[in-house]
Amino acid sequence: MVEQFYGEFIEKEDAWELELLFDVGYASEEGRGDAESPAPSYDWLISRSPEEFEELRKGSEAYLRECLSFFQGEEVLEVTYHFRDFETTPAQFHRNVLDWAYFRVVISAPVAPSVLGLKCRLSEGERPDLVMGRRNAAGEMVYLTMKPGEELLINEAGEASGWFVFQQGFRHVIPLGLDHIFFILALFLANRSWRFLLEQSLVFTLAHSVTLGMAAAGVIVLSGSWVEPLIALSIVFLGLENLFMKSVRGRRLGLVFLFGLVHGLGFAAVLKRFLSSGDHFLGHLALMNIGVEVAQLVVLGLAGLVALGWSHTQAYRRATIGVNIALCVVAGWWFIERI
Repeated sequence: MVEQFYGEFIEKEDAWELELLFDVGYASEEGRGDAESPAPSYDWLISRSPEEFEELRKGSEAYLRECLSFFQGEEVLEVTYHFRDFETTPAQFHRNVLDWAYFRVVISAPVAPSVLGLKCRLSEGERPDLVMGRRNAAGEMVYLTMKPGEELLINEAGEASGWFVFQQGFRHVIPLGLDHIFFILALFLANRSWRFLLEQSLVFTLAHSVTLGMAAAGVIVLSGSWVEPLIALSIVFLGLENLFMKSVRGRRLGLVFLFGLVHGLGFAAVLKRFLSSGDHFLGHLALMNIGVEVAQLVVLGLAGLVALGWSHTQAYRRATIGVNIALCVVAGWWFIERI
């Protein structure tokens, strides 16, 4: 059996990958415990049936999940396993000089590797070392070795730039936050007074800044299993209020603040990993929320452009009724899906 696996760490803008060369001898429990028998050969591997390939894939993923754990800061990462060699017919496997049986396993997570320290842990036991290659700032490949029971800091923790943090706040609304966009549209459909819309947008940002900051700092820890349904329900509530109440101005700011607290908890589930816990925490929290606020203003501005020129017509009033109903139906379906 081999004494080490080799992997290459690949950084992308908003994700990372670890591509391993995996020895097929470790794909089954029998093979792992047998150091005397010859290693599986390349010819043996390519002669396997599709059903046997699937068994090898399952066994390999189970073994690697048992061996490897990944962390972003102190947060355990959910990673996916991808087997590229099985995607062609016939399968195309890596062939080395000794003709041993290997295939490529790509482990990935949709997390920017430069934001916080990315760590990998190799569990204890009789298993190969992990040799990992990654490029340094000069573009040179450097190699790190991790033995069983050790933890390796793949990418040193660093401060994200203010611009990067601002972008993450903006992107969480446009283009990623469809439920957030729906919420802002529901505000627009109730009252098109720009002063009132700006007041609501700022109150909403202030509210979700509070809960996002508290969740990111670890002051509150809440499950998304009830936060996400409440976010959907907030859209339904605003849509129904738009449909059945002649004026919402009197109490809307208080309601928007309350819903903003809930939305902030939803933001935290995704955005807190981009907030460092160091000296720049408050500054980056402000920049992230400014990004959210700018995205909200873009949504309001686009909605205003659509309404320009016909907002006082009967056709516009009928259209707003239809849009509010659509918001309620879609958000209601999200609510059912999320509970």
